[in-house]
Amino acid sequence: MSDYGLLFQLRIEHEFFAGCASLPFYGELAPHSQPAATRAGLLIKPLVDGLMVLADRSQNTLLMAEALSLRWWFYSREPGFLCYTAIPELTERDTPYFRYTLSGSEPGEVRLEAANGTAPEESLSLRARPVGLVWLVDIDISAAAIAAFASRQAAPLLIVPFLSQRRRWKYLFTAPYVNTQSRIQDSRQDNQFDYLGTEILANGQRALAFISRERLKIQKKSDYHFQLYQENKILIDPLPVATPLSQSRLKTEKTSEIVSEIIVN
Repeated sequence: MSDYGLLFQLRIEHEFFAGCASLPFYGELAPHSQPAATRAGLLIKPLVDGLMVLADRSQNTLLMAEALSLRWWFYSREPGFLCYTAIPELTERDTPYFRYTLSGSEPGEVRLEAANGTAPEESLSLRARPVGLVWLVDIDISAAAIAAFASRQAAPLLIVPFLSQRRRWKYLFTAPYVNTQSRIQDSRQDNQFDYLGTEILANGQRALAFISRERLKIQKKSDYHFQLYQENKILIDPLPVATPLSQSRLKTEKTSEIVSEIIVN
């Protein structure tokens, strides 16, 4: 009789979706890992935000393995994934790569860190990877981890974290009551904005621009609560927050950067 138990769980955690339901992420076992998983008698159960790997304690297939290495491609079908995902030190053509070795002595929850450099070259073949934006996760299962599973120790939760993008926010106000004395304040945090000047929008409207001093997170459910006020009177509460696709390029004499643009009529 089968006796399946949890070997480990892998969860994709994205800062953009903090506090709300995430879009599904999809995991696909790399072709060369499929025979190894089959020989070890592993059962892989997909989840909305990752997967569970189970093994049968009633069989000796996993216990006979000295060690095991598995590779997954994970991907999102959301076309705007890169618009809200921060991938430090990588270009859009690079593959985010995570690697971890199960030791059998995990504290219960482990946050993985992106490996230095890009993914192994042999994994970057177009034949080897699913279509679309993907990232790679290598999990090495040590003999100690297999022994811990056999002794029914608690299975670890491995978290693959992604941060949301951070950009400066630029508000553009078209209402005539907004002037250079208007100010933006955050009722919850200390985020400051400066008056930037007057701009002409694509439809010919004149707008007053205010820019944040710091880069702010882009999130589906934002932590920010901005208000527009003037002479201690609140004019707009709350102000709309930045969305992933509303971007523009801000150029100065020495620099150029992508900012989040929010038009308020």
